[in-house]
Amino acid sequence: MPMDLASFRKWIEQIYATQDREPDCDTFMQLVPQYVDLQEQVRQVSSQLDALGSVELERRKLMDYLQEQLLACCDASDEALRDRKCKQLHAWRKDVKRILYQLQVLSSPNTRRMKLAKRLDKLGKHLGLVHDYCFIQEMIANLGDEHVLKNDAAPLVKLLDKKRDKQIKKCAKLQHAVCRTGLLRIE
Repeated sequence: MPMDLASFRKWIEQIYATQDREPDCDTFMQLVPQYVDLQEQVRQVSSQLDALGSVELERRKLMDYLQEQLLACCDASDEALRDRKCKQLHAWRKDVKRILYQLQVLSSPNTRRMKLAKRLDKLGKHLGLVHDYCFIQEMIANLGDEHVLKNDAAPLVKLLDKKRDKQIKKCAKLQHAVCRTGLLRIE
C-alpha cells in the first residue's frame, strides 16, 4: 500500500521515538522507493516552479523590448506625419504591424495591452489605406503620356490626395492615442 511523504515521515519518527532497534525491514524496503519517488517529484515540481520564474523574467524582458520598439515607432511616426512621404508612412505601418503581432502574442485578453493592440490594429488599417492611395498615385504618375487615362487622371489624383490626407489625419489622432497616453506604459 503506497504511503505519502507525511505518513512516511510519521513512521520514521515513531521508529526513533520508540528507539526500536529492529524496525520492520520489509515495511522499510517498501517505503524507501516511494519516498525516493516522492523526493524526485518534489525536485521536478521545484524545477518547474523555477522554470516558471525564469519564463516570467523572460516575458518581462520581452515586454521591455517591446516597450522600446513602441517608443522608437512613436518617434518615427512624428517624422512620417510631418513629412507625409509615402515610404516613411509605409515603414511606419510595417513597424506598427510588427509591434501589434508581438503584443498580441504576449498579451492575455482584457488587458490594457489588448486595448493598445486594438488601437495599433486600427492605426495599421488606416496606414494601409494611405499606402494604397500612394501606390495608385504612383501608378498614375508612371503612365506614359500617350496613355488614355493620363489626360483624365488629374481629378483622380486630386481625389486620392484628399482621401490620403483624411486618412493621415486619422492616423495622427490614433498615433496620439497610442503614443501619448497612459497606454504607452505596458503593464
